[in-house]
Amino acid sequence: MGGNGTPPALPPSEVALGSNPFVDALTGEVDPLDTWLAALDRLSATGEAIVPVRPHLANSSAAAAAPEAQPSPIVEPRAPDVESPLPQSALARLVGEEANQKLASLLGRIDGWDRFGLSRSALAQAFPFFYALYKLYFRVQSTDHEKIPNTGPIVLAADLGRRGLDSAKRQGPEAPELQEDATTRMPTLVAASASEALGRLQPTGEPLTFRSSGIGRPDDVELRPFYGLYDRRHSVYLRVETEASRASREAREQAAEAARRAVNARTVDSVVVGALTDEEAHGLEQERASAWSREGRSCRSTRYGGSWSYTLRLPESGPAAVRVSYWGGETRRHRFDVVAEGETLATQALFDDRPGELYEVEYPLPERLTRSRERVRVGFRTGPAQSTGSVFGVRVVRPASPANASRACRTPAATWRSRWRMCCCRRPCPPRSG
Repeated sequence: MGGNGTPPALPPSEVALGSNPFVDALTGEVDPLDTWLAALDRLSATGEAIVPVRPHLANSSAAAAAPEAQPSPIVEPRAPDVESPLPQSALARLVGEEANQKLASLLGRIDGWDRFGLSRSALAQAFPFFYALYKLYFRVQSTDHEKIPNTGPIVLAADLGRRGLDSAKRQGPEAPELQEDATTRMPTLVAASASEALGRLQPTGEPLTFRSSGIGRPDDVELRPFYGLYDRRHSVYLRVETEASRASREAREQAAEAARRAVNARTVDSVVVGALTDEEAHGLEQERASAWSREGRSCRSTRYGGSWSYTLRLPESGPAAVRVSYWGGETRRHRFDVVAEGETLATQALFDDRPGELYEVEYPLPERLTRSRERVRVGFRTGPAQSTGSVFGVRVVRPASPANASRACRTPAATWRSRWRMCCCRRPCPPRSG
C-alpha cells in the first residue's frame, strides 16, 4: 500500500487483484478477461506483490490520483505460520487440520476481496462445507491395485480393416449415418465346435495376435486385442458352424437379397425416415415426432397424439400399396394408425415381431385414394395413450404378383410369440418379401 493508504497505480493493461476483471481500474474501460488473467500471470511469475483494490474504490478519483509506489515482494505464507481461520465446529474438525492449514495459506494471499469480489469471511465460512462434501461425497475410491495380475485373459477381436471408414468424428445423432461396407463380409469359422476352432488359432509372432489356420470363410481372420481396434472395423463375436450349416445359411441370405431386389424393382417412390434432407424433399409434416438413430439407421417415432407424414409419388396407372419398415424387436407394445390422405389404412400393433431384424408390412391403397392422383400423403398417427415403434422407411410400391403374395403369407418370418399374437389379434399375415 502507498504511504497515504491508497493502492499503488498499475499500468493500464494490468488490473489490480480485487477489481472487476472486466473493467480497467484506472480508465474505466472494459477489458477482456484474458488480458486481466495474462497480467495476473506475469505478476505471479515475477514475484511482485498482488495488491487488492476494494470494489468501491476501483473507479474512484482517489484511485486514479494515487501516487506510484514500489510494491514489496510477496511472502508466501507457510502453513505453520498461519493461524487456522476455522472455528472448532464439528464440520471444521471433519475436514481435518491439513485442510484448515490449506485454507489459511489461501486466505493469506487475499486482503479483503479476491478478483471476483469474494471476501475472506465468505470463503472461510463456505470452505468447510464444500471441502467436506468434496472429500466425503463427490469421491470414488479405488483400492487393491496391487492385486491386479500382470498376466491373464484378454479380449480378442477380429480385425476387419479400415475399408469405408474416415477420420470424421461420429458422435451423437447429428453424426453421419453408419453404413455397412458391402465389400467387407463377416468372417465365419468352420469347425464342429468352438473348442476345435480355438485349437486352430496360431500365434503370428506379434504380441497377443493370432490367426486362424484354414478354417476362416471367406478368408482366415486375424485376432488382436480388442482395446486397440477402436478405429478399425472389428467383431468380438464370430460365428462357428459346420460347412453344411454355412451353406444353408448362405442360401437363405441369397434368397433374402433376391427378395430385397424384387421390392426395389416394385418401388415407385421411397423416403429414408429420419434423414431430414430426404424427408423434407418428400414434404415432411410432423407434430411432436422425433428423429433419432437405432442400430446405426435413422428412424422416427412419436407418441401421445403425435403424428407425421410424407408425400410420395404414385404409379402412373394401376393399384399401389404402402410398404413400411419397422423395428422387429420392439420391447414395448405399440399401437398406432397408418393413414393415407387422412384416412386410416390400418391400425398397426408392434411387439417383438422379428427380434433383431427389420419388419416390413404392406398396406394396399384403396383405388379411391389413387384415382387421378400423382401423389399421395402417407403418415402415422397416434392417440392420447398410443405410440409408434421405430419407423425406418416408407415407400409406395406396385403390388406383388399373386404367387409371391400367397407364398409370403404362408411363410411369415416371425417368432412363435408373434404368430400367436397374429392369431389372437386377428391381424392380417404380413408379407415376408416382395
